[in-house]
Amino acid sequence: GIAEANLQGCFTHVNVKFCEILGYSAEELLQLTFMDITHPLDLESTRAYIGRLLAGEIAHQVTEKRYIRKDKTDVWCLTTVTLLKDLDGKPRQYVGVIEDISSRKEADLARQELLESERAARVEAEKLSRIKDEFLATLSHELRTPLNAIVGWTHLIRKYDSDPKMVREGIDVIERNANLQTQLVADLLDMSRVISGKMRLDVQQVQLPVLIEAALDSVRPGAETKGVKIESILDPIVDPVHGDPSRLQQIVWNLLSNAVKFTPRGGKVQVVLSRVNSHIEIAVSDTGKGIRSEFLPHLFERFSQQDSSAAREHGGLGIGLALVKQMVELHGGQVNAYSAGEDKGATFIVAIPLAVVQQPQEDAEKRSHPKTNPVGIASSELPSLKGLTILAVDDEADARNLLKRLLEDVGAKVILASSADEALTFLNKNQADILISDIGMPGKDGYTFIKQVREGGNAIPATALTAFARSSDRTKALMAGFQSHVGKPVDPVELLVTVAALVGRAG
Repeated sequence: GIAEANLQGCFTHVNVKFCEILGYSAEELLQLTFMDITHPLDLESTRAYIGRLLAGEIAHQVTEKRYIRKDKTDVWCLTTVTLLKDLDGKPRQYVGVIEDISSRKEADLARQELLESERAARVEAEKLSRIKDEFLATLSHELRTPLNAIVGWTHLIRKYDSDPKMVREGIDVIERNANLQTQLVADLLDMSRVISGKMRLDVQQVQLPVLIEAALDSVRPGAETKGVKIESILDPIVDPVHGDPSRLQQIVWNLLSNAVKFTPRGGKVQVVLSRVNSHIEIAVSDTGKGIRSEFLPHLFERFSQQDSSAAREHGGLGIGLALVKQMVELHGGQVNAYSAGEDKGATFIVAIPLAVVQQPQEDAEKRSHPKTNPVGIASSELPSLKGLTILAVDDEADARNLLKRLLEDVGAKVILASSADEALTFLNKNQADILISDIGMPGKDGYTFIKQVREGGNAIPATALTAFARSSDRTKALMAGFQSHVGKPVDPVELLVTVAALVGRAG
């Protein structure tokens, strides 16, 4: 399209193509200036090159610019503007030529968006790959550290078994590090449930002061060993909440453990329970390492750690706070973190509504916490299995021997089998009072084994003892023919009470 305009920018002539591109009639355009149809975002650049034309700095200008059509839509045009002069060299009029390049600009824009999308995806993939690599390196470290202590002290106990003090110290170290690994695996399983959306709550009325005291009892020994003081200010008459007591205790335990971990000797950790309007608030504060301002927004992200280097001072996988956030939100609440910066401590505030999720959800995933007995029975009150013959089936020799020692300690006679076929052979020729079987065995797994036992008409009471410890695994075991299910790592008390219950000896 071609147009002519006077020095004031008013159109004096336009051709048909110019009119078609802009959607105006010739008569309408002759009432306008070229600035009237220029896109607002291109006005400044247009004034700039018009000024250069008038100053004689350039003879013409070629540019890509936007115009506003009569229907108010944008149109991109390749524009060439020339300033014509008279015989005396004085500016006389402008001549403009425009070419509609909207299709090309749209294609360029789409290509640019695609490139940007690909770049963003590449950056995100690199970030995820880096996080994965850091996580795997951290996981390897966190698994190897307690294993190192367990293996080392096992060697020392074997070498110095005549030294009671050495043996007691070694057993304490082994138990402590085994608990660390159990906690690590439990956190990983919980994170898996969160990611898959399978974490459920066993909702009931909960008295938070009692629950928080239990969490404090769990972390206090470690805090005292480290020289960190713990204070609690718990409102004893605070209203109860509806929630999962196990998960709520896990929330408090995680926050307290974190606070103790990042607080140096001589520091202080404080937990405050109070009612604030329609919420119950649990505030855990410390005088420890603090949090950098730039890291605060990422604090509750999975696998996120303020220091992920090999030289980091504190252990952990970086999933504890992510779990806290997910579990708090499952209770209809929210958690926030505050810190004035590094070495200035931190405060975490959990707010939970006074009434949330009134109906219990099915398929509750229950979790026991470090140094707590899920069955609640003291060792002195363990049931007697005297006079009972128990067949224990597991392909792992160490697991079989552990079962033998635990069960014989309470009076049982124990028969061991290393495979389902070996156990079936025994049952075809002998009697047993109770069957304990692993699930994940080579050749013939525990599900197939118990089905064959039942198909043979044997109604022996049976419990599954397995590392497949999800609620769905428990259901599958019961459907296959077991009467009960105990997850690994085995809690000796839970196992013995469960086994005793099979024959009515659970008290």
